[in-house]
Amino acid sequence: LRLERVTDCNAVWKKVTEAGVKLWRTEARKKKMLAEMPQAEKCKRRGNNAFNSKEYELAESLYSAGLAAPPAPHPTTAALRCNRAAVRLALDDAKGAFDDCEAAFALGAVAFHENPEMANERTPLLLKARFRRACALRMLGCISDAARELRDVVSLDPTNAAASAELAAIDAA
Repeated sequence: LRLERVTDCNAVWKKVTEAGVKLWRTEARKKKMLAEMPQAEKCKRRGNNAFNSKEYELAESLYSAGLAAPPAPHPTTAALRCNRAAVRLALDDAKGAFDDCEAAFALGAVAFHENPEMANERTPLLLKARFRRACALRMLGCISDAARELRDVVSLDPTNAAASAELAAIDAA
């Protein structure tokens, strides 16, 4: 399924259904989940389903549509940026992934400033943004910066197997 960039989540969804891509297990579940959800959140969930189905171009379009939707809370916008970064890494767009990680990290900082009890470097969203930023840095050839970022992620979350593996690959090279 090939999609151009769009700004309307419903337009993307229409193309998906026309192409016969099935991202929900049942229609009843789809209706229940999407009933009163904000547009950005709908796009995020649909993008997550597309990403999990390895429909990366579709996922990127859905995340982009979510970002173009009416303003969403900072955590949702940060998650959309962080998720789009993962898609862009899968599509070998390191610069786009890096930019999205920077934006996700900044949005996450704003959200946590407004809600101080959530302010913690170990917050999963911020750790994901840092890990993906490290992967983008590695793809861009900034190996020492990537290694430094990965060491920080591993020190904050020693159970993060992906970050540990990425760091080991850098150290082995």
